[in-house]
Amino acid sequence: MLASETVPATLASCDKDLQAKMDQLVALLDSPQFAVREKAMQDLEKLGEAIGRALRTALAKKPSSQVARRLEQLLERFDPDKSPEALRVLRAIEVLERVASAETRALLNTLAEGVPGQLLTDEAKCAHDRLARRAK
Repeated sequence: MLASETVPATLASCDKDLQAKMDQLVALLDSPQFAVREKAMQDLEKLGEAIGRALRTALAKKPSSQVARRLEQLLERFDPDKSPEALRVLRAIEVLERVASAETRALLNTLAEGVPGQLLTDEAKCAHDRLARRAK
């Protein structure tokens, strides 16, 4: 069985077009219509941890107080210390690193090329780098 078949589908979904979608949803958080803001919030939640960087970037732009409050709520939900999703990502990367086969190294390399700033991408890169140092 290939390692890529054992990794949850959520781990393999490093979509480079995700940033544009996140930016659009963050912009909708400032809509004058409550229903639009709520829908954007729900859609951002569905994206999971991947939105962390975009949320921090949006928060740094000093949005309205309502948008800032919503962004902070989302960031709190995706805190790696509290998020079950983040814990699953960390554990999956740890397993791939411990297996350390050629196949898992290739998978870690692929995951490391994902969207910068995502927990999955950053942790995969670190694990891949550690494996490369051990191989020397």
